[in-house]
Amino acid sequence: MISLSKDEQLTDWMRRELKKTIQGRYRIINFAEDHNLCLSQMYRFMRSDSVNQEFINQLFSIVYDIHSDNQSGV
Repeated sequence: MISLSKDEQLTDWMRRELKKTIQGRYRIINFAEDHNLCLSQMYRFMRSDSVNQEFINQLFSIVYDIHSDNQSGV
């Protein structure tokens, strides 16, 4: 389950979840390579620049899986 606060968008939640995963030595480039994502779109998404809907859909499924895995361990 995903909980969004008032006025929060799904992409904001996705960025917040990604920032929990992408830190330290594990950077955006590593995440993009590990998940076969376009690196330039990944950088654009993290800066809140526009990306295409196909990329958002692909990224959402990855972020949701990561979020679900983290929640099951709680």
